[in-house]
Amino acid sequence: MENNILIQTGVAVDTEIAVEYGITREKFYEEYVSKNRPVILKGLMDDWPAKHIWGNQYFSNLDHDQKILAKKGNIKKGDMRSMKLSEYVALMQEYEYSDKTEDPTHYLHDFPMFQVMPDLADDVAPFPLQLFPKWYADKWWNYCCFFIGTSRNKTPMHIDTLLTNNLFFQVAGVKEFTLILAEDMDKCYRYDWKWSRVNPDKPDYVKYPKFKDAKVYRFQVTGGDILYMPAGAFHQVKSITNSISFNIDWHTKKTVLKGLWASIKGGASFPNIYYNSILALGLCLNIPSKYLFKFYKSYFAFIA
Repeated sequence: MENNILIQTGVAVDTEIAVEYGITREKFYEEYVSKNRPVILKGLMDDWPAKHIWGNQYFSNLDHDQKILAKKGNIKKGDMRSMKLSEYVALMQEYEYSDKTEDPTHYLHDFPMFQVMPDLADDVAPFPLQLFPKWYADKWWNYCCFFIGTSRNKTPMHIDTLLTNNLFFQVAGVKEFTLILAEDMDKCYRYDWKWSRVNPDKPDYVKYPKFKDAKVYRFQVTGGDILYMPAGAFHQVKSITNSISFNIDWHTKKTVLKGLWASIKGGASFPNIYYNSILALGLCLNIPSKYLFKFYKSYFAFIA
């Protein structure tokens, strides 16, 4: 185990994020999931074809009629534009060759790519299902959300809306994460359920004095890294380079009950309660996902 650190001057940063190589399921759950500790996992994607072939050219050349939905403009507004993947790649390349005085115009964000193009799942084998509760094993690819974008794409600081755990697979490129764990959620000035009012790059301690006491992790993930973010963690994500990633939001029995209760008690929107209830039926009552996924599938449109 070692530490993976990026320190930015002018911002208080905690440097103790663990890095593990070839971790076992037992150690992952005992040392990290049960203790709500973030960790970067290495060595679990080394044999993936995706690690070696996924890139702009690969996605541009896919002969596929299905269209993707890219977010246009402000990520929080969620405005969408439908286009072919090859068209999106052309927009990415145009931006990378520009002077970059403006932010990127589009971002393929939280898109269920494997649902639309299931053959792509062959490129991420062997998949580390041992990291997930067994309930997710049936058609695991249905739970993946993709992020493909240029440098300077950014997702502002937020929590995952169901208060899930998050495994983030960085296939290519470099991203910078800023992470604040759930224990410091009250210091992040949360609003509209999932967003933070604080800019963690330049925090205004006059407006948001409690943030000064929050433990802030800042680090980079690179191609081949898998990042575990514990349930309820606030995180900001910035693309340092052209980047291809996907993640799976997932619950354990403990986190789904906690997330469901928090949604009810905290006055979350009905979809939060609905989707957490479906996952609770699966994880706590052992109803197989093949019976429940049809009710859960609209979650991916909700988070987008």
